[in-house]
Parts: sequence; structure tokens; C-alpha cells
Amino acid sequence: MTDPTTQAVINQTVALIRYYGFETGSLTALELVSGWLEVFPPIWVRLATIEALYQGRYKDISVEQILAFWVRRGQPTYHFNHEFESLVCRKIPLFPTRDEEWDKLNEVLAAATIAPSTHSEAEVTPAEFLEDFLNVEPPSPSVSQEAQATESLPKKPHYRPIHKFTPSQESSDFYDKLKRTTMED
Repeated sequence: MTDPTTQAVINQTVALIRYYGFETGSLTALELVSGWLEVFPPIWVRLATIEALYQGRYKDISVEQILAFWVRRGQPTYHFNHEFESLVCRKIPLFPTRDEEWDKLNEVLAAATIAPSTHSEAEVTPAEFLEDFLNVEPPSPSVSQEAQATESLPKKPHYRPIHKFTPSQESSDFYDKLKRTTMED
């Protein structure tokens, strides 16, 4: 299981997609989020969902496009402020309601688990933490660290094709009236 913060982020992302009625195609909100979590960090997925809401883009493909843009930039760049975020997230339910969704969510959380640290935070006293903090020298970036930073970026996102729009061949009453009006002048 992951930490409670990651769980809350994932739960809130699923709830946002459901509550605001994102167009998800044939997938459920949970399936979408679990797919994104295989490629992106949980916080990126949540921020991209809120950014899509801010931009008025209520489609899953919009979230994917935002995430792809952030990967190219190497960091999330969002335009909403804390006020918008709290307004959007204020009334949403945080947890799935059906038992089978809990099972799926637990599988997603297990897959997104980060390796636990070698010691728990309870073993470190505040004095030891402060001493360690003050004795840490700022690391100089090396080639291996830059390579690790590049490797830590999310994997290539999965894109679904956008279906081509083809207008109907039938003319509407409005079009006929408009055509008659232009012919009369």
C-alpha cells in the first residue's frame, strides 16, 4: 500500500473526473487514472486534471495532452491558483463507493507504491534530523545524476487517436434561409 498522501491524490483525481463529468470514452475514471499512473507521478495526474478543468477541457484526451506537454517541459506548469483548486475540490466525494472499485483502486495503489525508506521517520529524533540537515553539503550535479533525473521522467504517454470530424451532408433549415437571404440581395 502507498502512503496516505498518494492515496488521497489518486482518490481525488478519480473523484474529480467523475464529479465534473469528463468524457472518458469507453473507459471508467479509475481505468484512466490507473493507466496514467503507469506513466506519470500521481501528483502530475491530479494537477493535469485540475488544469484541464481550469481550461474548460472536460475530456480525458485533454488531460493526456497536458501531461505530454509537461513531460516535454520536464515539469508541471499549471495556470490555476490555489483559490480555483480549493473551489473545484471542495465538494467532491473522495472515495469510490462500490467494493469492486475499492479492489481496483488498491491494485492501482499497489502498482504505484514507492520503495520504502531504510528507516522509519519514528527512529530519527529531531536532534538527529537537525544535525543531519545542518551537516549536509549541497551536492554538485554530475553526469550520473543528470542521467538519473532523465530516467525519473515519466515514460512515453499512451495516446488514443482523435477521431476525425466529418460534417453531415444534409443542409439545415438555417442554412437554406441564409442561402435564400444572400441570393435576394
